[in-house]
Amino acid sequence: MTRFLKNCVFVLLISSLTLFTSGCFSNAQPEQSTPSQAQSTPPQAQSTPPEAQNYSPQPNIDSYINEIVTAAQNGQTPNEPFTLGETDINDITHKWGKPNNVSDTKVGLYATYDNNKTTFGYYRHSPIFDVRDYSSDLKKLTLNDIEKAMGKPNKVSSYDDHAVHQQILVYSLKNGKELKWIINKPTNENSNSSVDHISVYDPEIADHSLAAQLYNMTLDEKIGQMLMVGVNGTTAGSDAKEMINNLHAGGIIFYGSNIKTANQTVDFTNQLKAMNQSAKNPLPLFMSVDEEGGIVDRMPSPILKMPSAFAVGKKDDSDFSYNVGETLGEAVRDLGFNMDYAPVLDVIKDPSASAIGKRSFGTDPNLVSRLGVAAMKGIRSQNVIPVVKHFPGYGSVSVDAHQDLPTVEYGRNQLEKNDWLPYKNAIKNDADVVMVTHELVKGLETKYPASMSSTIMTNMLRDQLNFKGVIMTDDMTMGAIAKRYDIQTAAVKSVEAGADVVMISFHKDEQINAFHALKQAVVKGTISEQRIDDSVYRIMKLKQKYKLSDKRIGYPNIASLNNDIEKIINGLK
Repeated sequence: MTRFLKNCVFVLLISSLTLFTSGCFSNAQPEQSTPSQAQSTPPQAQSTPPEAQNYSPQPNIDSYINEIVTAAQNGQTPNEPFTLGETDINDITHKWGKPNNVSDTKVGLYATYDNNKTTFGYYRHSPIFDVRDYSSDLKKLTLNDIEKAMGKPNKVSSYDDHAVHQQILVYSLKNGKELKWIINKPTNENSNSSVDHISVYDPEIADHSLAAQLYNMTLDEKIGQMLMVGVNGTTAGSDAKEMINNLHAGGIIFYGSNIKTANQTVDFTNQLKAMNQSAKNPLPLFMSVDEEGGIVDRMPSPILKMPSAFAVGKKDDSDFSYNVGETLGEAVRDLGFNMDYAPVLDVIKDPSASAIGKRSFGTDPNLVSRLGVAAMKGIRSQNVIPVVKHFPGYGSVSVDAHQDLPTVEYGRNQLEKNDWLPYKNAIKNDADVVMVTHELVKGLETKYPASMSSTIMTNMLRDQLNFKGVIMTDDMTMGAIAKRYDIQTAAVKSVEAGADVVMISFHKDEQINAFHALKQAVVKGTISEQRIDDSVYRIMKLKQKYKLSDKRIGYPNIASLNNDIEKIINGLK
């Protein structure tokens, strides 16, 4: 009997030890803090349980920490299938459903899934940049365990408020990501604190991405980026200061009245860039001009005049059209511009009866498509942004939108067959900006001009033609709009309908009124800030693509430029 009892005691001791060891990383222990407590700040700390204070590291602790590190190097935590820099919030909601809570914090949006004990940090236009894991297993680890396995952290920070006293151990990983151990702050009574949760963090996305920059922009700055405005004079005066300092305008358009000489134009563009820098606006300016060649020519003497698109169309040579675009891009670039409102993609019926006339390449949709896209590529080769125009097709109208509202009587079938072919081709070839004109297309929209129509800008251009770039309106002070709408209504309706940039070329009061109308529309909820963010993000991507800068440029070499223009002129002979 005595021997039997001794064997029973031995078995019980072994069983107890096995249960204790296997329980070190079980999910049976309740979480001490919930993910919902960790939005803009780490979750609330609680006192370390006695078993954690007396816990002696076991051999499998190192392997568990190594598992965490390996997952972190891949942008993950051990328990989740989501990856920093790849997974976005839509992927997560598709797999896990809607989060229990989303907090808009000073460091990003944070979505909490209580059942999964996980919180994700992200921006609206970025993949996730932060995964916070609150698994119960983690709470069995201590400061000594971490430093034994990983050494001293690269950085240590603290967070303290009335409820939270935590220390953050930051370990830099080889892939540029960070593994953060958030522990309950050590005290004199307990220097070996337990882990509360971990964070796998991508500082490149969180701190340096366009989405991060957008998240930190003010509403005023965002709305300003959506305005293309004109200014008075030939130097940067009070009008320009108002537009750049107070309205945070994202772009300036030059007209003939702004341009007197080549050197004066360079000085003017340099002044505007310096003004934008001094205002500490978040993005460089679009510096734009209408330079098509032919009758729409802004280049000052002694720069030679470029031929019209119609003259280029008669030659019907794609390589030559590319060279024309290349030279147009060179000319505007040398005077300080980074955006050109060209080429025209309108298909005309009769040059003498069309408002667009010889600004078009011709009457054949295939020819206009082929030569227009070649010219677009040529402009782009000079790091100048080409703006193709005038969607949904302005070639068949006889009324000039500068004076009144043109009407297109035919509908979608004719548009598909004739007017849209050049735009489809341009979009396939990565068109950056499409300008939408002011015309009433009765077959598609009976109430609003194209520049204020969601049917045309969103349903047709954005969705059906799959255009991913920037949609810009033509000048909203033209008679087609000004005779029917006040600028406040026109600007708000255009943005509601899908415009990313609203052009207001003249009248400072109108420009100011449009800015405030858009801001009030967001404040009142007529336009969501997410809708504004979508447009501004497209604008930001475009400025980044072309590496726009507010850096000063020098004066142009007119002789060299004219030599290139002469080659174009001689090519038509």
